[in-house]
Amino acid sequence: MSPPITRPAHSEHILPQDSARVDGRDVVRSPGAARVVTDGGSHRDFAGASARGIGASDHGLWGVVVPAGGGGSRLGGADKPGLQLSGRSLLERLVDSLPRDVPVAVVGPDRELRLERDRPVLWCREDPPGGGPAAAVGAGLAALEDDDAAGRLAVVVVLPGDAPFSALAVPRLLAALDAAPQAQAAVAVDGSGRRQMLLAAQRRTALAARVAALRARDGGLAGLAAARLLPSDGDLVEVTVPDTVLADVDLPGDLERLASLAAELPGHPDQLDRPDQLDQLGQAPGSAPA
Repeated sequence: MSPPITRPAHSEHILPQDSARVDGRDVVRSPGAARVVTDGGSHRDFAGASARGIGASDHGLWGVVVPAGGGGSRLGGADKPGLQLSGRSLLERLVDSLPRDVPVAVVGPDRELRLERDRPVLWCREDPPGGGPAAAVGAGLAALEDDDAAGRLAVVVVLPGDAPFSALAVPRLLAALDAAPQAQAAVAVDGSGRRQMLLAAQRRTALAARVAALRARDGGLAGLAAARLLPSDGDLVEVTVPDTVLADVDLPGDLERLASLAAELPGHPDQLDRPDQLDQLGQAPGSAPA
């Protein structure tokens, strides 16, 4: 049997039955959502989180936004999320690595996804197309909120479309929010302490308020960096994530590096069985310590 293919809606006026219009964009609906899974650990110890199964959390349901507009200027304008890694695109690998019950909004141009795990995907475009990271997150948030008719979505996780292993950081980000109820967001930082602005978990209501405020300005979200959607430092938790998990494609040769990492990393978050496993990934050959 061939892997399932998910397609975005193409018609501007006639949409499939499971589609809708959100802020002038075609969105393919996805049913349901998953609950945050954490171990209830301390603010300082986030490694105990696991994404095994669908569990409960103080912070309710969560969904994922994947900015996938992706032209790489240093790669000759190549579509980075569409680059092939061992016969599968980076975007396909990322989406397949997420629990099937979690709603996923992919923001970018029309693509076909051949997924190994049968799951729905929400498709949308930023306004204007190519409008930058903040516009992409805003479009993905709108798609998730439209799909969430019951209003239960509590946390929005942003994952970059060209970082196929980044879902492995999700349990740690969610645990950070559970352990710090005063925080509005948890953002990943690499081994050198640099924030990864497109790898973060944010409380939906706080993120929606920031998106609305920026949309009200002249020019809206267009051209703004993802950092503009993060709260001030006092409302933010930084979460160290192994550099292997953060690996993406920016330069020629990065795909070869990703191929070597793919054999060393778990295939999806359900395989993170031990609390220390994510930390050990940071010690993989050729990687920087976490």
